[in-house]
Amino acid sequence: MDICIDTNILIKSLWPYETGHQPCKNLLFLSQSGRIGLKIPAVCIAEAVARIPQKVKECSKALKEAKKALRNVLSEEGFQRHLSQFFVGYFTFISQIRKDLSKELQTLIDVRMASVIPTDAAAIQKLTVVDQKAPDLTWQDKLVLATVLANCPSNTLFLSADSHFHDMSVKELATAHGIQLEKDASSIEEML
Repeated sequence: MDICIDTNILIKSLWPYETGHQPCKNLLFLSQSGRIGLKIPAVCIAEAVARIPQKVKECSKALKEAKKALRNVLSEEGFQRHLSQFFVGYFTFISQIRKDLSKELQTLIDVRMASVIPTDAAAIQKLTVVDQKAPDLTWQDKLVLATVLANCPSNTLFLSADSHFHDMSVKELATAHGIQLEKDASSIEEML
């Protein structure tokens, strides 16, 4: 079974702090074992690389809020003592996250757990149809969908956590191309 994933599923598979991480991570293991053929549009990899630093910033913001809460609870001496421990842990945590994500993405490509679908001339030509049938999609989503429709064989399952891909107009377009839409990675193993 061929399964194509979008940016959100790719990020969930790589980002352990994301809701739904484990079922998405399992897709990588299913692909590595040969039970599924995993496909990722090239544009999704580029988008994930651009969005991952934002995830790190979100963690940084949460840690800064924790620092504020700590300051409100502790005395000045206690705060200063815990602050140094906090910052050592904070920078170690952020550094490790960046290393882990870079390593995960590189492993995904190196080990060939997934094949990368190019955004080629066929995808660009398919953009016209996608734009007409699904005008409410963002330009990135249109490019992803056009890439999938142009380059994935019929009977491919397109797994997307993006609610816009599950609008009726997109479902009709995907069905017309023989592509099945699914939004929950946890149901994949049951389908095999």
